[in-house]
Amino acid sequence: MFIAFLVCVLIILAVGGISFLLFIYFRFNPEMVFSAEEKDFLNNLIEPYDSDNGLCAVVKCSPDRDNHTNLLEHSEMTDCRLFSEIYGKEQFCKWGCLGYGTCVTFCPQQAIIIKNGTAVITESCNGCGACVDHCPQHIIELIPREKEYFVQCSLPEDETCDNCSVSCTSCRGCRKEETLTLEIAKKCPRKCIKKITNPFSKGFKL
Repeated sequence: MFIAFLVCVLIILAVGGISFLLFIYFRFNPEMVFSAEEKDFLNNLIEPYDSDNGLCAVVKCSPDRDNHTNLLEHSEMTDCRLFSEIYGKEQFCKWGCLGYGTCVTFCPQQAIIIKNGTAVITESCNGCGACVDHCPQHIIELIPREKEYFVQCSLPEDETCDNCSVSCTSCRGCRKEETLTLEIAKKCPRKCIKKITNPFSKGFKL
């Protein structure tokens, strides 16, 4: 009985090992998975390399904000615009990201993820701006990549949000419209001046 059990275990391990090796082989050898015609078709679904216009999207709300940002939980909700229409500003911070992913849906580059209930732009962003008009909070902006730093908070001047530990305090240690630098970012009391971390990536194609 024990020998039969041992044989079964060895067979399962062998099959699992072979399956893993095949997965690795095909995962890193797309030529073995897609024909030339299939690769051309899939690549045409993605913005071409030269579509970079020198801009990138930024979300003026931090994924490092306090975890409990909604007054009520709506796990079935999948659209920020619908949420805003029905429930209004039902957040501790009425200027923050709603986190239901409408921008994710409309991004042709699949360059937006949701982290801690907050939209985050990834390096696949090519600055097309498709996400900007679909944000009911108007906190996604296109900025020149050369600016390097931006204020990751949409709080209006002289407004306060005591419920968010990473919100801008309007301390005037920086001028939001000026060219922000590393030195200025280090002086921010709430650390809400962030470096743009999504340089245009050309490695997205098959």
